[in-house]
Amino acid sequence: PHSHRPRDDNPIRGYGDLVALGDAVEEELELLDVVDASGVPFVKQMLDGKSGLMWPTSAANTPIELFEARTPAVCVEKAYLPDSGGAGKYRGGMGVLRDYRINADDVTVSLASERQNVAARGLEGAGAGHAGEFIYNPGKPDELKLPAAAGEVVLPRGSVLRIATPGGGGFGDPAARDAAAVERDRREGRTRP
Repeated sequence: PHSHRPRDDNPIRGYGDLVALGDAVEEELELLDVVDASGVPFVKQMLDGKSGLMWPTSAANTPIELFEARTPAVCVEKAYLPDSGGAGKYRGGMGVLRDYRINADDVTVSLASERQNVAARGLEGAGAGHAGEFIYNPGKPDELKLPAAAGEVVLPRGSVLRIATPGGGGFGDPAARDAAAVERDRREGRTRP
């Protein structure tokens, strides 16, 4: 069978996350929607990596409004992750942060992700991309980093699930990056000052 695991011949690709959101109905798990199936492909040797692309390319990007109408969750934040693409002459693509607030009792999710334990490394002296992560209640006293793969994680009403997709690794020595590109990265929020 085909595997989406990182391979040595493809070191700078940021692989995505798959999160299935369900609800317990009469002791059976009813799949309500796939929350996220995205990641960041590798950079090309002459261009920066693309940010927040769907991977594999046949995956659908469900509009948030449709997702919210079909599930007991609301997206409270969706943004590119600054500094998540690896530094390089050509930067890796940025990952995406999504925070979902749960609006029902005891919603069950299943989590599966690549590139949470091993970041997409850069090539030719470039930096690695930021690893992805799942966070329960980010910024709250009971914040908890969830595992990269878990089945039947129960989320109570009012809790927040953060999905941060991995960034791609860069290509080439970061010191060789054009000064105008570095300034554009800061101005556009790709990097933090």
